[in-house]
Amino acid sequence: MSLNQLVISREVLLNVVIAKIAQQLKWRKVAMVWYIASASIVIVGSTCAAVIAGFEHSTYAAIFAGAAAIFASAEKGLLLGDRWKFHLKMLMRYEGVKLEIESRQGNADLNDLLSEVRQIMEDYADGVPISPEAIRPISEHPV
Repeated sequence: MSLNQLVISREVLLNVVIAKIAQQLKWRKVAMVWYIASASIVIVGSTCAAVIAGFEHSTYAAIFAGAAAIFASAEKGLLLGDRWKFHLKMLMRYEGVKLEIESRQGNADLNDLLSEVRQIMEDYADGVPISPEAIRPISEHPV
């Protein structure tokens, strides 16, 4: 049976979309929290390093500067800001499909919406932001 011949009920498709919305809400929130936390630590750490260095406490200044550098690198390496935007985009696409499902009466033909959900899922699998370093073949990674 091909995708074009598949008959799906409104409730089943709506439940799938609602589950996908919940998933996107969770990951959007996780990415947002980590992005904001890392950005805040970078700002506070670098500010503290500058102020403490002014008081000639170089050891403590170096610790704060190091922490700021680690969190800045982690945020850039994990692409937390990009992931936050990506999950928001996916969430909005699922919300649009949900509205379309809810606006249709009874079990009207939903194959176009099923195709849209499938496309969103494929875009999600293909589009999650990943650092270019992560997708290089293992043989190309420095030892």
